Amino acid sequence: MGDKAEQENYKWRGRRRLGPIHELEVLVVAFLLAGAGTYFAVQDLTGDRPFQSFLETAGCVVALMAAHIVFGLLLVKRSWEDTPKAHDPGTEEKPRFRAAFAWMFFFLTVLSWASFGNGNGALSFPWDFELSGNTTNQAIFGVLLGAAFLPLLFGFHLVAIEATENTGRSSYLSDPDEEVGWVTICVTFGVAALVTVGAWAAGRKLFTMSDNFGLIALAVVVAGFLVFIIAANVLGFREPREPEGAGRRPRKTVTSGVGSSTSAVLVGFDAALVRLVAPLSGATLPGLFSAKIAIVLVMLPLSALGFALPAPMGLAPIGFAILLILAVGRRWAWVEDDREKALRLQTTRSDKFRIGFNNDMRDEALLGYAFLFVLVPLGLRQIQLQFGFFGGPQPDVPLDAVHSADIVAWLNFFGGELAKGVPIVDWFDIYGIQQDRPFEPTDENGRHIIFGSRLLIDIVIIAALFQAIGIMQRNKAQENLFKSGQVDFFDPFMEKKILSAAYQKPKNVGDAPLKPKWRAFFEEHREKSRDLDRGDFYYNPRRLNELTTGEGNQIQDVVSWLSKGLVLGSISQRLELLSEQMIAIKAQEKKATDAETNDGADTHLDPLARRKFERFLDDVIVDARQSHIEEWTEAESQRLSRLLSLIAEDREHDFVRQRALAFLAKSPTVHAGMALSARLVREEDAPGLLGITADAARDWGFKRQKRQEDRTLAAEQLIKLWMDSGIEDRSEAKNFAILAHAVRGYILADRGGRVISVSQPLDLLPTK
Repeated sequence: MGDKAEQENYKWRGRRRLGPIHELEVLVVAFLLAGAGTYFAVQDLTGDRPFQSFLETAGCVVALMAAHIVFGLLLVKRSWEDTPKAHDPGTEEKPRFRAAFAWMFFFLTVLSWASFGNGNGALSFPWDFELSGNTTNQAIFGVLLGAAFLPLLFGFHLVAIEATENTGRSSYLSDPDEEVGWVTICVTFGVAALVTVGAWAAGRKLFTMSDNFGLIALAVVVAGFLVFIIAANVLGFREPREPEGAGRRPRKTVTSGVGSSTSAVLVGFDAALVRLVAPLSGATLPGLFSAKIAIVLVMLPLSALGFALPAPMGLAPIGFAILLILAVGRRWAWVEDDREKALRLQTTRSDKFRIGFNNDMRDEALLGYAFLFVLVPLGLRQIQLQFGFFGGPQPDVPLDAVHSADIVAWLNFFGGELAKGVPIVDWFDIYGIQQDRPFEPTDENGRHIIFGSRLLIDIVIIAALFQAIGIMQRNKAQENLFKSGQVDFFDPFMEKKILSAAYQKPKNVGDAPLKPKWRAFFEEHREKSRDLDRGDFYYNPRRLNELTTGEGNQIQDVVSWLSKGLVLGSISQRLELLSEQMIAIKAQEKKATDAETNDGADTHLDPLARRKFERFLDDVIVDARQSHIEEWTEAESQRLSRLLSLIAEDREHDFVRQRALAFLAKSPTVHAGMALSARLVREEDAPGLLGITADAARDWGFKRQKRQEDRTLAAEQLIKLWMDSGIEDRSEAKNFAILAHAVRGYILADRGGRVISVSQPLDLLPTK
């Protein structure tokens, strides 16, 4: 869908129905609730009728909160209904929840304003929540803060359901890959426990640095590497388990149930972070700058709440903001995993993908990590206000002075700790640089807090840097391999970047819409690929076919130029084009044969024509296998059958013919059985045998395979289709039985030669 069409699809369309009610009615309810809550709040503020009880206060708050939720859900539902649905398995759609995000930002901004109280002059919030020391009001405020995210949470729940509904997974909290193994679980929790116990023991001073401490530390590190190497090899050379149902009961152990449950919980938690929590930051909004702006607009009010709310209540928005950032980081990791799969599968349409390729998340994750350097000092300040774990640099500094320290002092303190603890820049201690620390921990609890904050930043920075560097190296390797003809496909994000950079508006009609540099780049790839006998294409044909339905006029122009001479379109369209192409190939070959007889006239025969044909047909079969089998239509079976009749005697196409027959055996339909029967029955016998017209027999391409092994394969696939069909429609099942019975009798009668033998007995086919 083009940009203009997509913009039309997002227009506000006025009054529409939401099930049995109208949007207008929902809006009326929302504004009535908001009006009622505002009216009673004004009555309380002006003193005309102040609230006399908790129920009155709660009623006012609930009315305002309900108005926010109802209106937010309306915005979410409207955006979701207006979102174009591609229905690609494993790929999330791109809803433009911008209005819902703006509404949430407004709500968070009001809460941030309220958190500063009403003692700040002209800009004070008119209603004092009296949060300090009042647990009831704190609970009400917390409920309001949580309600801010509810409408969008529901929206991303819809997105997650849509992305996984055609993948065969039980829910969007499951993983298409294997679940986490018990070894990984044990190692992860073991390392975490070791670090925790070590920090606790160090804080209690349960051990001291001996003269041989360096040797002990070195031995522990080396032992850890050796254990990892041995465990990896032992697990790598395990005998594979026999599949269930192969005469073997699944083995049950005491730890298997625990490990499976723990794995499912971890996988579900990770999926919830990625699919539900990370999008709440705005990181998944479509558009060049929309996601970055949304992240800033979400993090700013949460940071303000973390600063203004009384301790320890301020830790809640700080903790949630950190959770959002970590969730965005996990989503980035999922996207990179999908990129790796796309490079191997050479497609962007597979149910093996987790979330797809709408956004590479790199910039969004790094922007979120940058906010950690503000959120962690805010968290340290909140912890100090509540627990007093830190004191002044000198013993005579009063505790009140530490409590009243501004945020700049905490940023200065955390920056110094960061310089001492972060890898790569930890030269503070090495060179003996002295820093005047504004605060000092008063006991082991303060040291634990410093250690935890350092550890959080260390892990995040190391993971982010390594991942970013790895991405840059992989992108460069992709470009070099493509240029040398070794590969013909980029990962989706690299692909979009290169195709966008390659575009140049043609100066004259017929000119290539590519810059000279990039045209030479693709020409060099094609030449090197041809030399390596890997194909004679500018780019992967199957991927170009997927890109023809993509977005962006400039990219489409580049794709059209790269696709010259290729067979593109829907499966049905490509089957028809391939039939025409094979007819043309056979005509050219006949001319070439006649030319040899008539003194070698020039026929311009393409020596690679059949190899290209086989590649195109194989791509069609792969696409058909990866699409949902219930979408395979009678017209497609008929066109595939007609195409198979054209190559019935061509040995060079044995492989792709076998793949086509195996695919037909997976479609539980009468028309798939008809296509298989066409490989076993002669055209002149089909009308009398199957009760169809001569024109229908010709359209279906009935042509009995000459070689016995080809007929054997077709018969085996027909038997397999009958055994596995499970057709629920009684009329369809009856028609299939009639077809199979007729073909069975035809095979046994063997009017054309020897009786064929199949690995499955023909008695499995129905008889009257």
